[in-house]
Amino acid sequence: MSSRMVKWLLLASVLLIAMPVVAGASTSRIAGMGTQGDYIKDYTNIFGYPSCVPNVGNLVYGEFGTVADYYDTPREAFTPADRAVGAVLGNLFDGRYGTIAFHMREFSPALGTGFQPIVNPFDYNLGTGFETYDSYVDPNTGYDVEAFDLMWGKKLNSLTLGLRLNRSNYKEESGDPVVTQEGNGSNDRNIFGFGGGVGFDINPNTQAELGVLYQSRTFKDETDGVEENDGGGAYLVSGRMMWQWQPSVTVVPVLRFYSIDLSTKDTPEVGDATNTERTMSGWQVGVAGNWTLNQNDLFVAGLTFASNVDDQKTAEQKDTESIMPTLFASLETHVNSWLTLRFGGRKGVFYTTKSEVEGTEAKESYSPFHFFSGAGVKLGTLQFDATLAQDFFANPSTYITGNNKVNFMEGSSYSPALFPKVTATYTF
Repeated sequence: MSSRMVKWLLLASVLLIAMPVVAGASTSRIAGMGTQGDYIKDYTNIFGYPSCVPNVGNLVYGEFGTVADYYDTPREAFTPADRAVGAVLGNLFDGRYGTIAFHMREFSPALGTGFQPIVNPFDYNLGTGFETYDSYVDPNTGYDVEAFDLMWGKKLNSLTLGLRLNRSNYKEESGDPVVTQEGNGSNDRNIFGFGGGVGFDINPNTQAELGVLYQSRTFKDETDGVEENDGGGAYLVSGRMMWQWQPSVTVVPVLRFYSIDLSTKDTPEVGDATNTERTMSGWQVGVAGNWTLNQNDLFVAGLTFASNVDDQKTAEQKDTESIMPTLFASLETHVNSWLTLRFGGRKGVFYTTKSEVEGTEAKESYSPFHFFSGAGVKLGTLQFDATLAQDFFANPSTYITGNNKVNFMEGSSYSPALFPKVTATYTF
């Protein structure tokens, strides 16, 4: 964003008269709070809990992309990735046939989420949203091949149902004889996924939701022999309740389990085939409280226990991440009629990583802390949400003047993004 636009936004936020407003919801909102989406109400819950589709209202959203906080070249500092456009339409045919949702994305999303975090598994703690905004980092890092993601949901008295169907596919045939490439290697597999969810009222103060997602993940490369998936299924089971404990307090317990098969088979042109077995799996159980403050501000606090395992059976290597527990808290406050500020933090109390390689074991224990911040701007019925650069409040003048360049390599430099992730949401 230009320095002129930044100055305009800062000036407008001072001049506008303060008054309450309902916040928008988006992946950028969750990222700015640093809170896993399962623990709060947000339209992005539809990706893990399809039964939420009839409950989020009518909306159109745009993901303006994410800028990674690390770069291989200076050019990448200005290249957003994972852009998307989608809609949830509950008013088609006056809603007689339920709610329809569709999503068009640049990248295939992580399992059970609405976007693909630009990070590497295990380098960024794949288990509980420790450095990411989701419950894990999906090793299928995604590339621009998603074909469709369709959802349907319907409310039946106290019961809500939801279904999801998504596909990502890439195939290339070339040469003589014909050589086929499907997908782009083990970490960029083609996907055919389906799932469903159910939500129901336990009593007037308690609602429960259950989501189940399954994906077939395949790839095949005939460039030099044949390298392909050996198995390749992935699934996620999620469950949560929302208990209205007090008029201003909602308690949200969450339980999740996932498993991703990364096994491969390599058949050379001459010789026997080689099978490599590898799975990634994990579980999480946690609880959070949602406090409504001053009518429409939100404070969230909770804790989560989790374990994640990357088991490379063939290589006799097993990496385990244990979080027992992670504490998290975040605040979303409405500064005036159109400006919302957010921040949050996570603290691993007893965080342990263990690596077992061919009978030897290495273990590390520590208590990491991570901070998040974000902002929202409401313009009529259009809500812009964004994550903020970590150092913005420490030295905002560098972003206003444009003097925030960072030396990169041998005379080159780049300016860190003020808004690393941006989402726009239109409600009607």
